[in-house]
Amino acid sequence: MTFPATLRAIGQSPLFEELQTKRQRRGELKVCGLTRPAKVLLASAMAQAEKRPLLAIAATLEEAGRWAALLETMNWDLVRLYPTSEALPDEVLPPDPEIAWGQMQTLLELGPPRRS
Repeated sequence: MTFPATLRAIGQSPLFEELQTKRQRRGELKVCGLTRPAKVLLASAMAQAEKRPLLAIAATLEEAGRWAALLETMNWDLVRLYPTSEALPDEVLPPDPEIAWGQMQTLLELGPPRRS
């Protein structure tokens, strides 16, 4: 089964409908205990069901890279990593021009915000 077919099957399951209803009622959905691929599948199915983009935030660049690789495998049209420094939160470092440039590139590729 291909990923688009898998996402369609997930989107048609009663459990998925229940999760969607809870997310819409509460404004958020917290799911624990899933593997990374299962989280990516669920997040992708939810975003596609609502015809919305998916923003995934990861704790580390390594984790973000893993999410990006899985999302690319699932044929998302646009997958971008937002570059950050590996500095600790309390470290004061001068801005890195290469990171700033990468951040601007990523934001430009994502395009202007949509108006409702």
